[in-house]
Amino acid sequence: MKKRLYAAFFLFVVAAVCALFYGNAQTTNLSERTPETAAGFSFRVEPFSSEAAYIKPTPLPGQTASYGLFLPSGCERNKLRVFFDGVSFDLNGKPLTSGNVTDAFQKDGTYEIQTSDGSYPLQVIASDKLPSVFINIQNATLADIDSDKDFKAVGSFTLIENGETVLNATKLDYIKGRGNSSWVFNNKKSYNIKFSEETEILGMAPDKTWALISNNMDQTLLRNAAVYAVAETLRLQYSVHCKYIDLYINGDYRGNYLLCEKIAVGKNRININDLDDANETANPDIKVSKAKKQTIKSGNRVLAYTDLQNDPANISGGYLLEYDL
Repeated sequence: MKKRLYAAFFLFVVAAVCALFYGNAQTTNLSERTPETAAGFSFRVEPFSSEAAYIKPTPLPGQTASYGLFLPSGCERNKLRVFFDGVSFDLNGKPLTSGNVTDAFQKDGTYEIQTSDGSYPLQVIASDKLPSVFINIQNATLADIDSDKDFKAVGSFTLIENGETVLNATKLDYIKGRGNSSWVFNNKKSYNIKFSEETEILGMAPDKTWALISNNMDQTLLRNAAVYAVAETLRLQYSVHCKYIDLYINGDYRGNYLLCEKIAVGKNRININDLDDANETANPDIKVSKAKKQTIKSGNRVLAYTDLQNDPANISGGYLLEYDL
């Protein structure tokens, strides 16, 4: 009887969580593929006061010479600032001036861009009630990151919620690829980011490292968030907290992402004894993370370890283990 009650309770919690998150996960997902370079015209829109928060037109997948402009939630659509190259730029027959505020994009719908190189349809749509994250990569491109999971690029992180800038061009030590099978089989990649300092995001406890999950293998966008919410509801000792966001990288709209606490050892994450810190303390004359690794073969596996001069007083934990298929 107890097992049936537990199963019924679990199903009820899952259903409630899915209903809760369904409304929060709604956003335009038309541009989920790797953006190509827009041909024939180039412009950017600054929807907020921050210059770091800008968007560019994105080629729509499966459509020829058709583009989308995905406006973030909270922007004042009658006060957008448009910047473009060239002397001629008309929108639905109305000439625009680069750098000036325009009210041309007040409504969702299809617009016609006219330049000296031709005319292009532009579908404009705005997100609803989601925070927006703008990551600008320096000295690299998104293609560099997407082609090599271990490639790290520095950049900046801007967070805007309800039209208010929460974090403005905060320095990122790096953005890099994340995932195993999801990295190999998805065009819409997931990423790990690291701040220079511990940073609080959207009410989640401060830390340096965070994860951006694409949910590309889940058309509902709900599975990860639902499981995390159930874990927290059941009061598991450690549960990942997360928030849905719209992600822009170098002005390109990347779609709906789940911004998550990264699973790691830390006082605001998995709060166990950090053996890395203990090793650093016991060996102050060397940088343990950069010390030379020794290897030993065990069956078909090669194990790597660092031979340190001093062991910490407590070597019984904690340990964070990851099991990969």
